[in-house]
Formats: sequence, C-alpha cells, structure tokens
Amino acid sequence: MDFVRQHESGGPVLLDLKIPDSQFYGGEETEFSFFVVFDDCENLPSGQQPSQTYCTGTEFNLSHWKFTREDGFRRVKGTFQIGPEIGPHQGLISVSLDPRT
Repeated sequence: MDFVRQHESGGPVLLDLKIPDSQFYGGEETEFSFFVVFDDCENLPSGQQPSQTYCTGTEFNLSHWKFTREDGFRRVKGTFQIGPEIGPHQGLISVSLDPRT
C-alpha cells in the first residue's frame, strides 16, 4: 500500500502484476475488473483462503479491463492512473486503477 499512497492522484505508473490463480480473489464484470489484496486476517481458520469474512484489505478496480491469463496467473500489465483510497466499506479500502494509453 505504500506504493499506492505514494502515487495516488499523481502521474501515471507502469504496473506489471502477476497473481497466482490459486491466490486470486476478484472477478470481471462488463465495465470493470477487480482484485483484492488482503493485508490483515483475524482468526482465519487453518488452510482457509483469505476472504472478507476474516480479513481486511484493498480492492483494486480497473475500468474497461480484462485480465490476461497465462500459465496459472492473472496478469495486470500497463500504465495506470492510481485514484484515491475510498472507504473502508465492509473491511475493504477501494482504489481505482484507470488504464492510460
């Protein structure tokens, strides 16, 4: 989150993120895609994946974006404008990543 806070509402940044499918918590809608990075979990049962039930974190929303899938990973690669933090709402901070061309 330090990187996000240093660059929110600043100039565009180049991102190249690979998220293993086994750790991916997110989805794709018609107008946007999103993924969640959990940062703190309380009483997470052993062997259970992090979720909003037990964890807080940040939801990243990418307008007009579809994840690239390659070799068991979801990939986000491109230049983005990082928006301000909004929330929390149900334990998650929301941050927009607006693609720039």
